[in-house]
Amino acid sequence: MLEKLDLTNVRSLTTINLDSKHTPKLKEVILTGTNIATVALPTGSRLTKIHYPAALTSLVITDNEGLQEVRFESLNNLETVDINCAKVGQFDISNFCE
Repeated sequence: MLEKLDLTNVRSLTTINLDSKHTPKLKEVILTGTNIATVALPTGSRLTKIHYPAALTSLVITDNEGLQEVRFESLNNLETVDINCAKVGQFDISNFCE
């Protein structure tokens, strides 16, 4: 089963479905260099690491308590952030206000 998905610099990629039914063991997703604007992580997924592309306009994270590493290629296009997790240790939004 797929555990790591690295799509770095696949510029033709504009959408992605990370439905946990199709990728139940997926732990790492690297999307930097793509043109994906919206990424919704599956509720309660096993993801531990995700790298978002500069094209990201909308971020949705729901009940993904295993996430340990979240990186953004850029925040320039980000318009919407929706985080609904019971356990969020620290989330620094100072970089969002540039």
